[in-house]
Amino acid sequence: MNDITWLDVFKMLIPITVVIIAGFLALLRMRENVRLDAKLKWKEEFRDKIVEFTNIAMNLEDKALWLDVNDEVNNVKEAHTYININQKLHTIYFAIEMMLDIGDIRTEALRANYRFIVDQAYEEASGTNKDEGGKENIIDEFYETAKEIYDDNKYINYLVC
Repeated sequence: MNDITWLDVFKMLIPITVVIIAGFLALLRMRENVRLDAKLKWKEEFRDKIVEFTNIAMNLEDKALWLDVNDEVNNVKEAHTYININQKLHTIYFAIEMMLDIGDIRTEALRANYRFIVDQAYEEASGTNKDEGGKENIIDEFYETAKEIYDDNKYINYLVC
């Protein structure tokens, strides 16, 4: 037993220490990759939902304008189409809202724009809309606010991690 020196002990501990440090660094790297994957997945889902929302909002406006111009009470098929598009818009907006922080001012701006879009479409479809235009600007504003959220890495890290 007296033949083991401190140098021999260090020679045995160095490989063990290197393995432990390498394992710890691999674990940190793996955690970072999981966070990055979650962030990229969130951004992709958010982008897809915003594109779908914008498309549905424009379809809703088109259908509402058609109903306003034609003013046919007996056209049940078109009215049902309007209702279906409206329901899709509600569904996709609620999916977007669930991805966001409720207390954030940008979330409130998105909510206000969403409500304005829905109200304008209803007024157009029912023939009570006095204001011409403005809705596409609100859709653009909704999109710009969503784009600002999409580009805010600190906000996304807060939501995801």
